[in-house]
Amino acid sequence: MKQKLSLKINIPETVINGFCYPFTKALLEKLKLLLQEGRIDEEYSRDDVVDAILSYLQKQLRINNVSPNVSGAKKIITAAEEFLSIFES
Repeated sequence: MKQKLSLKINIPETVINGFCYPFTKALLEKLKLLLQEGRIDEEYSRDDVVDAILSYLQKQLRINNVSPNVSGAKKIITAAEEFLSIFES
């Protein structure tokens, strides 16, 4: 029996140099939620999910040297929101 995987995001067949808007937007929204829930420390995150999200957002946005803490998360959020706004109408 075939099963169909239902995703929260619709990934297009084409991407721009490895950039995928729906992927980045979903990660951004999750990062905001994790920050709001307090799962990111002031000094250093020891949460694997937070680390993975920050890592993938840095790769998608080509941002280097972001600390896995509240300050780094806010920096990524600000950059991601501004960058994604380019593609939003």
